Amino acid sequence: MHVQNLKKKMKINPHATVVPFIVMVDPEECPTIESFDVRKHDQYNYFVIGGSHSAEARCQVVKEHPTTFFFKYDECKIYVGLTIEEAKLLAWEHKNDNEYRQIMSSIERIRYFHHEYLYVKQKFGAKLHPGLR
Repeated sequence: MHVQNLKKKMKINPHATVVPFIVMVDPEECPTIESFDVRKHDQYNYFVIGGSHSAEARCQVVKEHPTTFFFKYDECKIYVGLTIEEAKLLAWEHKNDNEYRQIMSSIERIRYFHHEYLYVKQKFGAKLHPGLR
C-alpha cells in the first residue's frame, strides 16, 4: 500500500494498523540478546525490518497531529542478534503475513479466532483460566 493511502487510512481509523512493527537493534550496539538491557531500550538505534511503510506513514501523521495520543502509540517486536540473512527472512515473512491479513474480511478474522478459541477450549478444557472457558 502506498504511504499516502496508508496515511489517509490511519487518519480515518487510527487503530486500523494492528500489525506490530518488526524491529531489530543495531547489531553494533547490541550484538547478542544477552547484551540487551531493557532499561536502556530507548537509547538503542533500531532498524524497522517489517512495517516500514506503516512507520513512515505514522511519522507523517504524528507531525500533522502532534497532540493526538493514539497516533503516537505503536507496538513492535524487538529482535536482537540477528544475522542479515535472518533479518531478511523475518522481513519476508512479515510481508507475507501482513498481505494475507489485509485481504481477510472482518468476518473471516472473527471466524478464524472463533475456530482457534474452540480448538484451544477443546484441547485444554479444564486447564483454561475460568474467564476463557
